[in-house]
Amino acid sequence: MKCAQCGQNEANTTCNCLIVRRTVSDYLNQRTTREQAADIRNMGLCDACVKKLAWKQRGMGSGKLVLYGTLSLLLGFVFFVIGNFGTAETGPRTVPNVIGAVLVCAPGLSYFIYDFFIGPKKLRAAPEKLFGHVGVKDYLDITQPGNYDILVPLMDYKDEREFKHVNEYLSDDLRKQIYPQINNLKSAPVSGEDLLMDSVRTLLGLYRNQPQGFLKSNAGEVRAVGQRLNDAGGMDLMLQAHAMFASQNPGMARNLEIVWDGIGSWMG
Repeated sequence: MKCAQCGQNEANTTCNCLIVRRTVSDYLNQRTTREQAADIRNMGLCDACVKKLAWKQRGMGSGKLVLYGTLSLLLGFVFFVIGNFGTAETGPRTVPNVIGAVLVCAPGLSYFIYDFFIGPKKLRAAPEKLFGHVGVKDYLDITQPGNYDILVPLMDYKDEREFKHVNEYLSDDLRKQIYPQINNLKSAPVSGEDLLMDSVRTLLGLYRNQPQGFLKSNAGEVRAVGQRLNDAGGMDLMLQAHAMFASQNPGMARNLEIVWDGIGSWMG
């Protein structure tokens, strides 16, 4: 499966996503927007694009940090006022000024640590939260006339607030319609035909690059393909992929069987 963002590298991170088609039309100076849930697909991102999108969205989830930072700045200025409010004999007081300086500098340091370390790390640990941002730079992208695909990751959302935060590019109306059904959608079948074809192409490419075959211990990408097929359609989908692969690469069919051993009900 190719990366949904760059379309070049192989995807190592996958997620079932609801495809929402947004159509923006402009007729006689009247702009109309229509959103419609289309289908569910298994989408993927490569490691490089996960890192780029994590950086792009590094501020996600940092609302508390902004609140605490603002309070720290205010307290810092209060301590500065206290430290410099003295008589001519005593002059400025050192301790309140030092405390004020620390409180004023703390937010900037916290933002730096979050933006460069904590934020990207959190998002790389949960990259499915990035799928909705694939192909969308900002709100201006999806307000201009045209057709757009917005991805809604089918994941475990803590509450409606997190759903809104992850899927910020959906309209409020559609969010309210989709959120109550999200658990039902998670169990809906993936578009098996697309996944099947992508999987066979990926397997053929992997074996083309290593024609001597794989050992089970060094075939992570091959097993990842098998796992995606098993998650989407179980043994039946894996058997279909194996048959299509064997028809084009019969010499490696047995190797594929061995590498997939232990995935779901597959026995090599």
